[in-house]
Amino acid sequence: MEFTNKRTMLITASLVLLVAITQIIYTALYVAEVSFSRQVLWGLEALIFTVLVAFAGASMVQAKNCQLGWSAIAFGAAINIVQVSIGLTLFSSFGKVAGAVEGAQPLIGGVVALSFMIYYAAKLLLGFAALVFGMASMAKGGKAIGWTYSVSGCSCYACQWSFNHLWPRRISSLRCCWRLRCDCNVTFSDMLDNALP
Repeated sequence: MEFTNKRTMLITASLVLLVAITQIIYTALYVAEVSFSRQVLWGLEALIFTVLVAFAGASMVQAKNCQLGWSAIAFGAAINIVQVSIGLTLFSSFGKVAGAVEGAQPLIGGVVALSFMIYYAAKLLLGFAALVFGMASMAKGGKAIGWTYSVSGCSCYACQWSFNHLWPRRISSLRCCWRLRCDCNVTFSDMLDNALP
């Protein structure tokens, strides 16, 4: 099979959609309080992100325009590999230590804060890519689809900003890490405070 420019871009777009679907599934399972193996879902995401780096990188160098958007997708996928790897390798072990050793709670807080910082950086890059593609579509006359892409890209920025700046300092329902559901009394704001100099 030959990987033409068009095919590479379609595979890249399909992989981005697949990642979005895994996030929807993960969130739905969490909200429904269904017990499931996070390791399996995170492992699947790591695999998808790894393949996405290759295809988005190829799209970036093959594209005649919008290289900035393809670059944002490629680098967003690359740092998502790091973020998912932290979840796969460190959340459980640091969570156990934080639960078993008095005074060790900042350990998991720091690990989770790093993971979320990487997670949000990757999402901002995906939002930036949507903005780039939206502006390019509008410039070519595709006003409706261009506005849709641009609004979705800007909404990524707005959601990330509001999550970090507008939410109350103490979020009691968000303990330590909503992915871990461990019992230490560290909120997301505490994790940010510990992560920042």
